[in-house]
Amino acid sequence: MSPSFIHLRVHSAYSLAEGAIKVKDLPALCQAAGMPAVGMTDSMNLFGALEFALTCAGAGIQPIIGCQAILTDDAVSGTMILLVQTEKGYKNLLSLISQAYLREQSTDSVTLHLADFNECSEGLIALTGGADGLLAKLLLLNDAAKVQTLCTALKTIFPGNLYIELERHGLALEDQLEPQFLALADEYELPLVATNNAYFATPDLYEAHDALLCVAAGTTVSQPERRQVTPEHYFKSTEAMLELFADIPEATANTLTIAQRCSFMPREVKPLLPPFASASGRSEKDELCYQAAAGLAKRLHGEIPPEYQARLEEELGIIESMGFPGYFLIVADFI
Repeated sequence: MSPSFIHLRVHSAYSLAEGAIKVKDLPALCQAAGMPAVGMTDSMNLFGALEFALTCAGAGIQPIIGCQAILTDDAVSGTMILLVQTEKGYKNLLSLISQAYLREQSTDSVTLHLADFNECSEGLIALTGGADGLLAKLLLLNDAAKVQTLCTALKTIFPGNLYIELERHGLALEDQLEPQFLALADEYELPLVATNNAYFATPDLYEAHDALLCVAAGTTVSQPERRQVTPEHYFKSTEAMLELFADIPEATANTLTIAQRCSFMPREVKPLLPPFASASGRSEKDELCYQAAAGLAKRLHGEIPPEYQARLEEELGIIESMGFPGYFLIVADFI
């Protein structure tokens, strides 16, 4: 049977204290579901992108690198899914996430703004984020003007690469929003796509994942007013998703279209360590030796005994042979 649904919105354990799917388990989940591709979209990070790509490609599964970003419009914020099509798109996504973290003092408030995409939208496919998306938040505020502005802006930023995202996790909010999403897709001539925001692999892991969310938020399972997902937020089978969206087959079909449009595979390269510029003009090796000897003498309150000197030279020799003098100097500078 040919594939007919692809998960485009999976949270791995790299969605820290939020996702519970291990990268190494993704190929087996895809193979069991008959899915030749999968999209991993961790929350505001790409920490696991290379591991994910290499693991899936090695198992014959097409990796679709992405990210669940937080998009802000004035005081309103919501999610948006960004998927990598090309190498240019990958570099743009790296730049967008890096800019967001460098701009904010706290990692709790890291967001993207529409202006960030002015030079960084090429090679990316955007999904509107479902019931947690910025579009949904503006619809719930009944702010028709801002909804129109956002739809127009996103369609301009991502020409031919913007999809209205539909989710069905059994939430009343999703039922409330779906007719409005369908109307906007028709009004702005935007394609629909079905997703299942997968945080855990199988339904039986729901309670364990719920406890994980409590640990992350410092709450308890008995507290009603806390963040929760539903037992439906798991890695559903193709059959389950086709049945769930049987009335909108184009939404599931478009997951395949998106997978076919995303052809990027990152290359494994050696770490690129920045050079350390010494004010004294010494080379990195000489500067490290100088600072290490000075530091050891300070801690020993005077001359360095021969046995300590021998050990110091041995350790410095290992660092030099690995090509890490600059790395140690930079870390020392931060500390």
